[in-house]
Amino acid sequence: MSTLGEGKRADMRIITRKTLIATAVAATAVALTAAPASADSVTIQNGGYIEGTNVGDFLFLNNTSGSAVQCASLEATGYTPKDPATGEPIVDGPLLGAPFTFDNVALSSPGQVNDWCLANGFIPTQVTAMGVPWSFDLAGGHTGSGPGGTMDGRLNNVKVTLHAPSVPCDATVGGPGGAGGYVEGMYTNPSTLTGNDGTISLPFGSTNNLEVLSVSSVTDCAGLISFGEPFTLAGDIQVNRTGPVPPAAGISPTINF
Repeated sequence: MSTLGEGKRADMRIITRKTLIATAVAATAVALTAAPASADSVTIQNGGYIEGTNVGDFLFLNNTSGSAVQCASLEATGYTPKDPATGEPIVDGPLLGAPFTFDNVALSSPGQVNDWCLANGFIPTQVTAMGVPWSFDLAGGHTGSGPGGTMDGRLNNVKVTLHAPSVPCDATVGGPGGAGGYVEGMYTNPSTLTGNDGTISLPFGSTNNLEVLSVSSVTDCAGLISFGEPFTLAGDIQVNRTGPVPPAAGISPTINF
């Protein structure tokens, strides 16, 4: 009787062990099926070499003094993520890195003195982008995918010099410790796959870490700007591809999740 009882208990242990294994396998399968899309599943359509142009004015605002530098034009050139094997931008495929990288950025106000931007509406100020390339990286959530979809991100490596000889004043604005700063924003896919209205939005008041890194002035910049004061950057950048062709130049890249 004892031997028979022990045999039954052994059989029960085997059955229980098999049941637990089967349950674990089934649970794993469900978990994998329900898992959210990974970074590997993010793709880009109509990538390539790109240009960025402003939609409305670009504004640099001193949050402490209220002084503002307004630029009527932003012109940038760059590229979408590149294929490691060829070194060329991926036109259609996986998103391997920051969606947009701008290695040339120019800020101006055509028609003003020297085509410079204006501080407080009347002081000619040369604004020079430093720390390039500036890159727009995905960071956070997204709403939908394909045409019209939006995704949170941030513009990184932002750093500029301000030169206003009539004050006189020279200053540098960037991230803490002298590095390039960031400004949080959002990219909106074009309204159609062949649309040209894909836009990076950096709304006024967006979270950022910009501050005055240095000031050089015999007049202390007339009280317009001082070391350590926080700054805000606001503006919209329309992104359009310039090549390779096909697909057509002028259309905006689309990010899919």
